[in-house]
Amino acid sequence: MSMIETPLYSSIEYDILKEKIITWPFHQITDEVRLHYKVIKDEEDPEVIGCGFHFCSIKETGRVLYDGKLAIKYPDNPWQNPTTTAEVLLHGVAYFDGIRHLYFGTKETKNHAYFFYPDMEELILIMKKLVELEDEYCKDLFEGKE
Repeated sequence: MSMIETPLYSSIEYDILKEKIITWPFHQITDEVRLHYKVIKDEEDPEVIGCGFHFCSIKETGRVLYDGKLAIKYPDNPWQNPTTTAEVLLHGVAYFDGIRHLYFGTKETKNHAYFFYPDMEELILIMKKLVELEDEYCKDLFEGKE
Protein backbone atom coordinates (compact mmCIF):
# COMPACT_ATOMS: atom_id res chain seq x y z
CA MET A 1 0.00 0.00 0.00
CA SER A 2 1.19 3.50 -0.86
CA MET A 3 2.23 5.93 1.85
CA ILE A 4 -0.01 8.54 0.18
CA GLU A 5 -3.57 7.84 1.34
CA THR A 6 -5.13 10.84 -0.38
CA PRO A 7 -4.30 11.22 -4.08
CA LEU A 8 -2.23 14.04 -5.48
CA TYR A 9 -4.29 16.96 -6.75
CA SER A 10 -2.58 16.67 -10.13
CA SER A 11 -3.65 13.03 -10.51
CA ILE A 12 -7.40 13.34 -9.84
CA GLU A 13 -9.34 12.24 -12.90
CA TYR A 14 -12.93 12.92 -13.89
CA ASP A 15 -14.17 9.40 -14.64
CA ILE A 16 -16.82 10.20 -17.25
CA LEU A 17 -14.40 12.03 -19.57
CA LYS A 18 -11.20 10.28 -18.46
CA GLU A 19 -9.52 13.68 -18.07
CA LYS A 20 -7.46 15.15 -15.27
CA ILE A 21 -9.45 17.98 -13.72
CA ILE A 22 -6.28 20.03 -13.20
CA THR A 23 -6.51 20.93 -16.92
CA TRP A 24 -10.00 22.48 -16.55
CA PRO A 25 -10.84 26.09 -15.68
CA PHE A 26 -11.83 26.66 -12.06
CA HIS A 27 -13.32 29.08 -9.58
CA GLN A 28 -11.47 29.51 -6.29
CA ILE A 29 -14.20 29.01 -3.68
CA THR A 30 -11.99 29.32 -0.57
CA ASP A 31 -8.23 29.06 -0.03
CA GLU A 32 -8.63 25.28 0.22
CA VAL A 33 -11.48 24.63 -2.25
CA ARG A 34 -11.68 24.89 -6.03
CA LEU A 35 -14.56 24.19 -8.36
CA HIS A 36 -13.30 22.90 -11.69
CA TYR A 37 -15.67 22.78 -14.65
CA LYS A 38 -15.67 21.93 -18.35
CA VAL A 39 -18.28 23.41 -20.67
CA ILE A 40 -20.16 20.97 -22.90
CA LYS A 41 -19.94 22.11 -26.52
CA ASP A 42 -22.73 21.71 -29.06
CA GLU A 43 -21.59 19.08 -31.57
CA GLU A 44 -23.09 20.93 -34.53
CA ASP A 45 -22.04 24.43 -33.49
CA PRO A 46 -19.20 24.64 -30.93
CA GLU A 47 -19.84 28.38 -30.50
CA VAL A 48 -23.23 27.67 -28.90
CA ILE A 49 -23.13 28.07 -25.12
CA GLY A 50 -25.93 26.49 -23.15
CA CYS A 51 -25.48 22.74 -23.44
CA GLY A 52 -24.23 22.41 -19.86
CA PHE A 53 -21.00 21.55 -18.06
CA HIS A 54 -19.17 18.88 -16.10
CA PHE A 55 -17.91 19.88 -12.65
CA CYS A 56 -15.69 18.64 -9.86
CA SER A 57 -15.01 20.48 -6.60
CA ILE A 58 -11.71 19.70 -4.90
CA LYS A 59 -10.48 20.36 -1.37
CA GLU A 60 -6.76 20.64 -0.74
CA THR A 61 -5.84 18.30 2.12
CA GLY A 62 -2.10 18.79 2.49
CA ARG A 63 1.26 18.15 0.91
CA VAL A 64 3.61 15.24 0.77
CA LEU A 65 7.03 16.43 1.89
CA TYR A 66 9.94 14.45 0.53
CA ASP A 67 12.79 16.64 1.73
CA GLY A 68 11.11 19.91 2.68
CA LYS A 69 12.36 21.76 -0.41
CA LEU A 70 8.98 21.83 -2.14
CA ALA A 71 7.30 23.46 0.86
CA ILE A 72 9.86 26.27 0.68
CA LYS A 73 9.41 26.64 -3.09
CA TYR A 74 5.59 27.00 -2.88
CA PRO A 75 4.89 28.61 0.51
CA ASP A 76 1.93 30.77 -0.56
CA ASN A 77 0.20 28.63 -3.17
CA PRO A 78 -0.22 24.95 -2.34
CA TRP A 79 -2.15 24.47 -5.59
CA GLN A 80 1.11 24.91 -7.53
CA ASN A 81 2.97 22.40 -5.40
CA PRO A 82 3.20 19.07 -7.31
CA THR A 83 2.90 17.16 -4.02
CA THR A 84 -0.40 18.74 -2.93
CA THR A 85 -3.00 16.14 -1.99
CA ALA A 86 -6.73 16.66 -2.38
CA GLU A 87 -10.12 15.05 -2.12
CA VAL A 88 -13.21 15.39 -4.28
CA LEU A 89 -16.14 17.01 -2.49
CA LEU A 90 -18.80 17.11 -5.21
CA HIS A 91 -18.85 16.18 -8.87
CA GLY A 92 -21.41 15.74 -11.58
CA VAL A 93 -22.87 17.04 -14.79
CA ALA A 94 -25.34 19.69 -15.85
CA TYR A 95 -27.10 19.79 -19.19
CA PHE A 96 -29.21 22.44 -20.93
CA ASP A 97 -31.91 22.12 -18.24
CA GLY A 98 -29.60 22.35 -15.20
CA ILE A 99 -27.67 20.05 -12.90
CA ARG A 100 -28.87 16.55 -13.55
CA HIS A 101 -26.37 14.41 -11.61
CA LEU A 102 -24.65 15.36 -8.34
CA TYR A 103 -22.34 12.99 -6.50
CA PHE A 104 -20.55 13.31 -3.16
CA GLY A 105 -16.88 12.31 -2.98
CA THR A 106 -15.26 9.50 -4.98
CA LYS A 107 -13.81 6.07 -4.34
CA GLU A 108 -10.43 7.46 -5.44
CA THR A 109 -10.43 9.97 -2.58
CA LYS A 110 -12.00 7.51 -0.13
CA ASN A 111 -15.01 9.68 0.71
CA HIS A 112 -17.54 8.25 -1.75
CA ALA A 113 -21.04 9.38 -0.73
CA TYR A 114 -19.90 10.25 2.79
CA PHE A 115 -18.43 13.26 4.61
CA PHE A 116 -17.11 13.18 8.16
CA TYR A 117 -17.83 16.54 9.82
CA PRO A 118 -18.57 18.38 6.56
CA ASP A 119 -17.90 22.09 6.37
CA MET A 120 -21.42 23.26 5.56
CA GLU A 121 -20.29 26.80 4.72
CA GLU A 122 -17.92 25.41 2.07
CA LEU A 123 -20.66 23.24 0.60
CA ILE A 124 -23.05 26.22 0.47
CA LEU A 125 -20.43 28.31 -1.36
CA ILE A 126 -19.89 25.50 -3.87
CA MET A 127 -23.63 25.17 -4.44
CA LYS A 128 -23.99 28.93 -4.97
CA LYS A 129 -21.23 28.86 -7.59
CA LEU A 130 -22.89 25.87 -9.29
CA VAL A 131 -26.11 27.91 -9.55
CA GLU A 132 -24.11 30.71 -11.22
CA LEU A 133 -22.57 28.21 -13.67
CA GLU A 134 -26.06 26.85 -14.40
CA ASP A 135 -27.26 30.37 -15.22
CA GLU A 136 -24.33 30.85 -17.59
CA TYR A 137 -24.02 27.44 -19.27
CA CYS A 138 -27.46 25.78 -19.03
CA LYS A 139 -29.92 27.26 -21.47
CA ASP A 140 -32.98 25.45 -22.67
CA LEU A 141 -32.13 25.91 -26.34
CA PHE A 142 -35.56 24.69 -27.37
CA GLU A 143 -37.57 26.93 -25.05
CA GLY A 144 -40.01 29.10 -26.98
CA LYS A 145 -39.45 27.27 -30.28
CA GLU A 146 -42.32 25.54 -31.98
